[in-house]
Amino acid sequence: MSKTEQDYVDRFIEIIDEATTRHKKIANLKEKQYLTMGIALQIFDEYEGVLSYLNEDKQEYFLQWKDWIEKKQSQLYRNHPINYDS
Repeated sequence: MSKTEQDYVDRFIEIIDEATTRHKKIANLKEKQYLTMGIALQIFDEYEGVLSYLNEDKQEYFLQWKDWIEKKQSQLYRNHPINYDS
């Protein structure tokens, strides 16, 4: 193997290692976000007034996330309450 080929192989391996490490970190962050937002949804379900204590950006983020998760669950679970009005 030439020096140039070896450099390509080494760099390729380095990039793939970095990508897989990032993928694991991203997956871990997503899992933590689901858990955290799941707790937020439980609190919101108990007392919707908590939403008024967030600034506008965070309210929008929460509501978009809530909408997304409800749509996702309604696709997975046809008996989910979001489907009752359909």
